[in-house]
Amino acid sequence: MEGNDGGGGGDGQDIGEAAEEEDDEAGWPGEESEDVTRALFPEMEQDRMELLELEMRARAIKAMLALHERRENRP
Repeated sequence: MEGNDGGGGGDGQDIGEAAEEEDDEAGWPGEESEDVTRALFPEMEQDRMELLELEMRARAIKAMLALHERRENRP
């Protein structure tokens, strides 16, 4: 019963270290596939960026309109 204090010992730490080493060796999942997707579908990536820009502009306009509305409704 020596060494069995119910705390799990250092096994969890060893497993965590092994997992970190595997992650370092493998790199980020999807990193490579994302680059491949961008290379294969540049028009889709461009469309995606344009859509993001439009969404950002729409949010900015909506925020400005809401601010203007609040200022008009002040007593």
